[in-house]
Amino acid sequence: MAEAVVFGIAEKILTDLGSYVLQDIGSALGVKKELKKLNKTIITIKAVLLHAEELHLTNPEVRTWLRRIKDATYEADDIIDDFAIEALRNKLVIRDNINNMVRNFASSSNPILFRFKMSHRIKEIREKLNEIQADRSFHLETRIEYIRLPNSGRANTHSHVDESRVYGRECDKENIVALLLDLNGNDNLSNISIQGMGGVGKTTLAKLVYKDERVASKFKTRMWVCVTEEFDVKKITEKMIKSVTNNECPNLEMDQLQSRLREQLRGKRFLLVLDDVWNEDVEKWDELKDLLIGGARGSKLFKTRAFETGQEEENQKLVEIGKEIVKKCGGIPLAAKTLGSFMRFKTKEHEWVYVKNSDVWKLPQKENDILPALRLTYNHFSFSLRQCFAYCSIFPKGFRIHKEDLIQLWIVQGFIHSSGQNQSLEDIGSEYVEDLMWRSFFQEPEVSGYQNLISFKMHDLVHDLAQFVAGVECFTVHKDANVCIPEGVRHLRTIEKSISSVTKENLSKFCNIRTLIVKCEFISSVENIFSSFKFLRVLALQLFFEIESLPSSIGDLKHLRYLEISSDGIITTLTLPKSITKLQRLQTFKSTGGCRIRELPTDISPMAELRHIVLDEDVLLSHMPSGLGKLTSLQTLSVFVVGDGIGCKLNELNELMNLKGKLTIKNLENMTSARDSEAANLKGKSNLETLKFVWNENVLSKDVNQQDIAADVLETLRPPQGSMVKERSWFPSLKTLHLLSVPNLVLWSRTEEEKSVASLPCLVDLTIYDCPKLKTMPLLPSLEKCKLYICSQKLIYSLLKTIPKTNPTSSSTIYSLATLKSLEIGGCGDLVCLPEKVFQGLSCLVSLTILDCKSLNYLSGMQYLTALESLDLVRCKELHMLQGMDGLTSLQTLVITHITKLASIPEGLQNCTKLHTLLIRDCESLKALPLATSLRYLAIIGCESLLGWPNGLRNLTLLTCLGISCSSNMPSLTEELHLLTALSSLVIVGVKDMITLPEWLRSIIFLRHLHIYDCPDLECLPQWMECLTALEELKIGSCYHLTSRCQKDRGEDWPKISHVPIITIDGMQIQ
Repeated sequence: MAEAVVFGIAEKILTDLGSYVLQDIGSALGVKKELKKLNKTIITIKAVLLHAEELHLTNPEVRTWLRRIKDATYEADDIIDDFAIEALRNKLVIRDNINNMVRNFASSSNPILFRFKMSHRIKEIREKLNEIQADRSFHLETRIEYIRLPNSGRANTHSHVDESRVYGRECDKENIVALLLDLNGNDNLSNISIQGMGGVGKTTLAKLVYKDERVASKFKTRMWVCVTEEFDVKKITEKMIKSVTNNECPNLEMDQLQSRLREQLRGKRFLLVLDDVWNEDVEKWDELKDLLIGGARGSKLFKTRAFETGQEEENQKLVEIGKEIVKKCGGIPLAAKTLGSFMRFKTKEHEWVYVKNSDVWKLPQKENDILPALRLTYNHFSFSLRQCFAYCSIFPKGFRIHKEDLIQLWIVQGFIHSSGQNQSLEDIGSEYVEDLMWRSFFQEPEVSGYQNLISFKMHDLVHDLAQFVAGVECFTVHKDANVCIPEGVRHLRTIEKSISSVTKENLSKFCNIRTLIVKCEFISSVENIFSSFKFLRVLALQLFFEIESLPSSIGDLKHLRYLEISSDGIITTLTLPKSITKLQRLQTFKSTGGCRIRELPTDISPMAELRHIVLDEDVLLSHMPSGLGKLTSLQTLSVFVVGDGIGCKLNELNELMNLKGKLTIKNLENMTSARDSEAANLKGKSNLETLKFVWNENVLSKDVNQQDIAADVLETLRPPQGSMVKERSWFPSLKTLHLLSVPNLVLWSRTEEEKSVASLPCLVDLTIYDCPKLKTMPLLPSLEKCKLYICSQKLIYSLLKTIPKTNPTSSSTIYSLATLKSLEIGGCGDLVCLPEKVFQGLSCLVSLTILDCKSLNYLSGMQYLTALESLDLVRCKELHMLQGMDGLTSLQTLVITHITKLASIPEGLQNCTKLHTLLIRDCESLKALPLATSLRYLAIIGCESLLGWPNGLRNLTLLTCLGISCSSNMPSLTEELHLLTALSSLVIVGVKDMITLPEWLRSIIFLRHLHIYDCPDLECLPQWMECLTALEELKIGSCYHLTSRCQKDRGEDWPKISHVPIITIDGMQIQ
């Protein structure tokens, strides 16, 4: 990837040389002319790289020349970075009101000597680059990299049409109306499309159909959306909502928009017209269709799509060329999919012919060589994207790559450059990830509950390509491999436990390494790294030893941008030395994986370029260092610890307006003034999505009114005083809020007016823990997930309350939690009952968990939970009545454990036709248990009062797994288990007085898994165990007599079970 590296470094050098600060210091030191000459040289080299890239595959001289240019540009970048570091030091001095520019340099060295050295180094590298540029026997043309510009917009269309001015379209209209009125399909949403050249009347025809009375009568909900060239899912969603409600949706996040849209379409038959679709993106199209799921059967999507004059004939030609390209893919799906994604927007015949006839297909192909289709797709990446992709080879095969980590690594290496369109580097990096994901270079995405991409993997074949194009740039030292690090490596990762096999002398050969991801077992290894790799940009240390402080020599790594420290298998408490503040170019600092920071430097204001500080939530800090408020580039601050009279106060968050993601604020009991929380301006940080407020209840100050302090913290989330409540906007971006250990907090909503007004409009996830006195909650209209632990009954009722509809003429009510999908209630000691009215508004609830509520005695109204799929009731010792279970038509999983007073479960459980998993454990009073015939997994353990098997087991024809421990009822199984033909797994637990396995077991001839636990009286295994020929796994535990009898090759029972492939005895696999 030499050409991509050179291009990327050249771009970075030009950006650095263009900075005002660097130019000012260049003028002050008298080296401005040399900098201009270097700038001109870099521009000249950059201009011929496109042509060099075309020739390097077949011309070894070009490849050699590119390698020489690459090494020289790396050297130039290091020199310019040295210069930039001095510029940054000068900027910090000026910020501290020392205005003499030359005096800054005098602080570290003689300014005349520094000017001489810098001038000499810049001139030397410029001459070296000019010499390499001229020293070639081949000609290179000047070319410019193509940059795709945004499409110009087309005029928006509308649904109105004057039918008197339309002629000759009756037949076409009737054909489309007939398709729309055909409601007999099985799909909830079907797709109808008309396409043709621009101007032939597609939009007019769509308007005629849209206004037809027959269509209007069948589709009470109709939406008209003009798409034009930009297929933006968010904008389309906003237009759909506006089309249905006639209301704008300003300043709403995508998650809130999709929630509103789903609410409008839920259960309704709708017609959506997408007019003027020009540029469909497959991924975005799939995303849009996902938003439309949930409407009634018969809903229709009708779109008009344009193509240019002559495109139909052109398309047929492309089909024929495409068939030939597919043959070249060799029948490998990944190759076809990747190349297809690349070719999708190639619309000209010559572009397809170029791909078909590419020299890449002609390269010699060995068994393990890179797929030509992948190489061809890579060759059409931009230089920046090539560099970013090749860097991914630093991760091992099969590694799950975290999106944010990767983007930060790209940024600190200088691979991503500003677009000049007010986009942050992180946003550009996110676009790169989406591009690689869309092209199938990244796969297996993991997404958050908000549908944000978290991580992904690379297919092994794609990883091979990344390694190939990276060449010696990226290298991994694998476990137990002979260390032979190639010359020219810039990015190094070790998989083995230490780098002890690489001596300090060997390390000096690779002093120019820019990335080092390494595991260390000794402090000496860390010291060697700090002394050997002076040009590191990225350093990730995984420690296998306890360490109190990093060596102070870390301050010598002045080029470092990314520092991550973690520990493996141990908890390490670490102090960062004061010298770390010399790392003035550091952008990312992370302490994760068991590495707990105990102390940070007193003042971190010199580290002005910090963008991300990620600390383990269990950090041992007693306070945050001063100067934090000056780090105005900071985007991520995972933890803020409020000090007890020392360190910076919460108000230092005021200027950190770029904070985003998650912020945990700990030790709030140390706050002594409401002014601090107000000055923090949390609400003003529009990109914050998750807030976690944590008090330490064990050290609450007796001299401070914690109720007032807690209320003041929550006050930071509410609107400014003085405006009308209904017009005020609470924290607009907040999606997740955790409130932990505030035992004295009583009120959240302080007035009756605030209790009835929707607040925190985007909040979808709420956790309240150990707030036993809290009584009131504001309305949360978008809440989807809620956890309430150690809270009061009043709070639960306040959260689940209903309120009158705003229309005074309506007698009905609306529900404050109509969007709630998951609810957990635990440790609420005064919760006596959950009456019918509590569940009435939870029509979307999918999961309900209630545990450790010692006073809860009955549940009623569950018939309203028509969407409930999972119900867990755990350790509620007074619970004795369940009502309304016959209405749980969506229930799939039911878990009831340690409910000691529950005597029966309603017969209505049999009507739960989707129930597939039932676990009943330690319900000692339970006597009756109806069973749904849809069950696939059934476990009944520790229910000694159960009287036989109500309804029997013979009807459970779908049952595949059964777990039992009711010894008194074992005989009743004899006649029924052999009827369970689908049964493949059987677990027998805690059966007393069972000397040998019951005879009925031999009748289950299809049994594949048999587990036997805690049967102390079981003396031996029966001879007929040999008849269970389908058995694949046998596990035995806490069956004392069998431990010796089942010893491999020696035990008396071994011949009876030796045919079983997998055998585990007391936790140890013996076969």
